[in-house]
Amino acid sequence: MKFFPKTMTVFLFLLMIAGTVNSQDKQDHTPPWVSGKGYWNTESNIHDPLDHIIRFYTNDGRLFHTEKLSGVKLDVDKRKTKMKLKKALEQTMELYSKQEPAKQISEYLVAYLK
Repeated sequence: MKFFPKTMTVFLFLLMIAGTVNSQDKQDHTPPWVSGKGYWNTESNIHDPLDHIIRFYTNDGRLFHTEKLSGVKLDVDKRKTKMKLKKALEQTMELYSKQEPAKQISEYLVAYLK
């Protein structure tokens, strides 16, 4: 009689392990606002919430553009703002690869992020 509870316990334990191993997937779950081309960083002041500094970096960590925004309140916790910053990063990288002047890039960013 003691054989049955031990066997059942071992069987249930193995069943639990097999279920957890199969449920783990190997997919990369990066958020949609993360770009594969680089990353961005924002700097703002709590006492002056309408002024921001946005820096764009390559994946190697090299700074390639800095933009100062005035008169715009960016809520970086919102998904919409993160998606805009991702698109701005990708467009800025594209304009830099075409050797566009920095003034034109700045005008594009200010118009896009307002």
